[in-house]
Amino acid sequence: MSSRHPAYLTLVLLLSLILSAPQLFISVVVGFQAYQQGWGFWPQFVKLRGSYRAEPSYLPFWRDKFVQVKHYRQVDGQDGQLEPIIDLVDPDTGQSTRTGWRMRSKVGLQLQVFGDRLFLISHREVREVADGVPVLSKHALGFVAYQDGTHLEFEGEPAFIQPSGTSFAIMSPGAGLPGLVGNIILPDPKRNWMIDNATVSFGQLRWLTCVVIQGQVHLFGQFSNGLFLHRVGMDLERDPITRDGSLPVTSTVTDEMPVSALHAANTDGELAGWSVVFDTKSVSIDVMLQQGLVIDGQPAALQLEGVGTNSTIGRLCKFDGSQWSEFTTVTFPFGSNYIRALPAQDGQRSYLVASTSMGRGFIYVVDASGVRQTSYDAGTMSPMLMRWLQVLPFPMVLSGFGFVLGLLTWFLMWWFTKPDYGFGLQQVALASLGRRGLARLIDIGLILLSTVGLGWLLTRDLDWIAAGEAFNLDVAHPARSAAENVAVALLFWVVACLFLMLVTQARWGISPGKWCCGLRVLRTTLQPCGMARTVTREVILYWFDALSFLCWTPGILAIALTERRQRPGDFVADTIVVTIRSLRATTH
Repeated sequence: MSSRHPAYLTLVLLLSLILSAPQLFISVVVGFQAYQQGWGFWPQFVKLRGSYRAEPSYLPFWRDKFVQVKHYRQVDGQDGQLEPIIDLVDPDTGQSTRTGWRMRSKVGLQLQVFGDRLFLISHREVREVADGVPVLSKHALGFVAYQDGTHLEFEGEPAFIQPSGTSFAIMSPGAGLPGLVGNIILPDPKRNWMIDNATVSFGQLRWLTCVVIQGQVHLFGQFSNGLFLHRVGMDLERDPITRDGSLPVTSTVTDEMPVSALHAANTDGELAGWSVVFDTKSVSIDVMLQQGLVIDGQPAALQLEGVGTNSTIGRLCKFDGSQWSEFTTVTFPFGSNYIRALPAQDGQRSYLVASTSMGRGFIYVVDASGVRQTSYDAGTMSPMLMRWLQVLPFPMVLSGFGFVLGLLTWFLMWWFTKPDYGFGLQQVALASLGRRGLARLIDIGLILLSTVGLGWLLTRDLDWIAAGEAFNLDVAHPARSAAENVAVALLFWVVACLFLMLVTQARWGISPGKWCCGLRVLRTTLQPCGMARTVTREVILYWFDALSFLCWTPGILAIALTERRQRPGDFVADTIVVTIRSLRATTH
């Protein structure tokens, strides 16, 4: 029977408050975030689909090396000051070389590459690597940290190409504020042009990139109608604000001025130098991407087809000075949904970084002899798996609080209370909190272990990586179908286990855990509880007594403070848990 001793009541309630405070705090924080995010907080942890990139797909590429910040270390004696550890990684071998560059920052370091120049950007200054040493740069922090557009070195200054309304502009800090050098002259999308004796309407330019080969800029433009064009050199319509910030004396067009799309006399110059690399009007623009690169000192281009499908294929074309011709093709690994092209500094080869939806990375080198995969192992743990591992401590910590509360409450019940219960002429002993907890742990463990074992047997030959890629990309694949079949089989197995446990408790009052611990669940009349009462007490256990097995405080408190050691599920179902030994003793 439950004790009414003041010390017992005080200690149980005090333990409950102390060990439940972290659970309540975490629950309030999670609930508040879920409310702020429109109740979309939990799905971001448990979703199966998502797109991730391997690390080399976004690392800065400088002088044929990836620049990688391995980690940050705290500077001794400097509160909040961090010092990055920076490595240079060879894309051919994957070998890392420690740079020894020293630069302190209170936040993470940002790395930016403009042509052959590497900038290290902290929260307070910009440094440029010169002769292997980061030196203070003259460039403004805000400009160099700007990441949009294609980076390049233009007229000796760091610059980038950025969309500007319906056009594209060159931005550089040497031009003063706002940094606009000029707009790139492009073919008018409203006109029809003659290219290779054919009438062409370009459509809207979707994106513009450039490759610098031996100091010469090569433009590559992808148009909305499927055309992919190349141009040697870059003409600009200069910004009316000159380098020194003053207005120009005259705006008259002369022969020495760049060709401008704004002047009718020069409109034919918009087309000068442009050539068609790919004409893919028949290919869906949503599954086709194009990029410029360099092979054997000549501009080259990569067209990707089937991006985000079962098969991503790349067609490589090379320019011989007068025309484009297909060079070779490459089939990227299943799941590849992002390809990055990186021209090498010598202009003889380029690198391709293929990143899958699960975050795996593959690096290829393209040169005059063809395409080959390098030995650089760019594979990393799936970010989706990492997300699950990050979330896993959350329920473990919450359950740990409940475990400690249960142990201490068990001790207090053993010290202050007696388990006597009688109905009519029968006298039985109520089950202790510890044995009930152990019995529940055995039941849960049996279901989990049997499910894991069955899952292992069914998935020994399953390609988990391919299944994950197929789920992420939402495409059909044999591995995905097999994984779905296994999931259905395991779901039926869990349901069958739960049903059998309900049947044995309804009929005989036992489950595997209760049988091992010598316990039995009965009605308060000491008769079998039946299926309806069994289902009721188990449903309430999940939704209230244990709060989805994250917080056991309601059930523990109810058992500790009630006369018949009943948790809320027992109250509703009018059941109790007794020891089999005491029940046999009364029966005989």
